[in-house]
Order: sequence, then C-alpha cells, then structure tokens
Amino acid sequence: MNQKDFEVKSNSVIIRGTFYFSESFDNKSINPLIILLTGDGSFGRKGASWLPLVDTMRSIDYSACIFDFHGLGTSDGELKDLTFTKGIQNLKDVLKFIESTNMFDMSRIGALGSSFGGGVALIVQSQSNQFSRVALRSPVSFPVEAYETEHSFEEMREWQKTKISPVLGWHWNSYIDALQYNIYDMARSITSNVFIVHGDKDTIVPLSQSIRLTYILGSLSQLEILDGVEHNYKQNNAFDKLSSLMKKYFAGNL
Repeated sequence: MNQKDFEVKSNSVIIRGTFYFSESFDNKSINPLIILLTGDGSFGRKGASWLPLVDTMRSIDYSACIFDFHGLGTSDGELKDLTFTKGIQNLKDVLKFIESTNMFDMSRIGALGSSFGGGVALIVQSQSNQFSRVALRSPVSFPVEAYETEHSFEEMREWQKTKISPVLGWHWNSYIDALQYNIYDMARSITSNVFIVHGDKDTIVPLSQSIRLTYILGSLSQLEILDGVEHNYKQNNAFDKLSSLMKKYFAGNL
C-alpha cells in the first residue's frame, strides 16, 4: 500500500487529499507524518512541484499527506470563496481526520507549507503548536500586503467596487477576511522550530515578510534566502535547492 486517497467534510464542502506512505510505514503502529500545504493556485496539489516534494519526504522515510484547500484542485467549493478562515478550518479538520485514523503519532507531525499554505500553517501552529517542526516556502506572513502586492491601486479599487478581483478572481471577502490575521503577532505563541526558504526576487510575497517573521520568532527560526529567485522557484535551480534544504531540515528530526 503506497498511497491512499481520503475525503474530509470541512466548511460544509468535501476536501480531498492523499496519504503517501513511507517504505517503513506499518498500519499496525504509529508513524510520523509530514503534511504538505499548497499555495492558493487553482491546481492545488496537482501543481508541478508537489509530487516531487512528496518524493523528497518519502526518500527520508517519512509518510506524507497533501490535500486541496477549499475550491482548489479536486476539492469541492469555488476558488473565489477561499479565505484564510476557510483554509485554517480545512487544515484543522484534516488534522482531526489524521488523528482518527490511528495510523500516525500526533506528536511527530511536521508541516511544509507554501505561500498561502505557509500562512495557514503559521496560524494553526500559533493556536495549538500541533506540529513538531514547521518548514515554509515563501510563506504569507502579512496576508493583506500579499494581496495588495499582486494588485495595482486601480485593481484594488476595482476589486472593492465589483467584489471580484480582476487579478485573482477572488471575492472581496477574501481581502476583508485577511484583515483579522496579524500573523506576526500570532507567531509570538509558536514554540517549535520554524525553517523558512524565500527568494529575494519574489514579487508576490515580499522577502521582507519572512525577514520580519524571523525577528518575531528569534532563535526558533532559520531563514535561507535564495538569490535571484522569484515566487515560482524556476530560477537558478531553486527547486532542487529547496528540496535539498527541506530534506536536510526534516531528516531524522521528527
């Protein structure tokens, strides 16, 4: 048994995901697990980078779990209605489901979150310190600024007026919802180690967000800055570097 699909009801819609089991996985015992949290791109876990990251986790003998947030990939719901509040509840409901399977050691759960998923991981960790280790790829630490960075002033005004983003296609409620999350302040409650990778040419989520996050987390955090790398990690062999860094961070540490 190498993988198993699952469904979870969250916010009245069905969220779909997959477990990818490590070679040492034993369904008669309790195993460590790494949860991968995607960005907010419409493909969700079908994005080109996710299966390679799953393989990276399995190469160090960790099972992996990846799911699609509300409206992404194979999950139900509409993309335009995705908010941080919905994403947070999605993750909490998936965690409850994982615990109910009795297959995994809930004290040995790691999180690897990207962009939107990184912000969700930070918020949930600040509320529960559920994860023993957290790794982040260009995480959203200041959601409102991230949305504003993707829009010009005129596009933001259009978003407010028409209620649908001309850039993202998201409802205005996504922006209003983000206002309630001061992740920098929330991060003060995090007690685990947090590892961050961010490109210095990112025009979607500014590097300054991750730098500021390390000021808050202090000695609990490490930041790896990739020169010349944008949000898509397609420059300077960035994805290979990311995979290597994540492998080193998690190996033997859950």
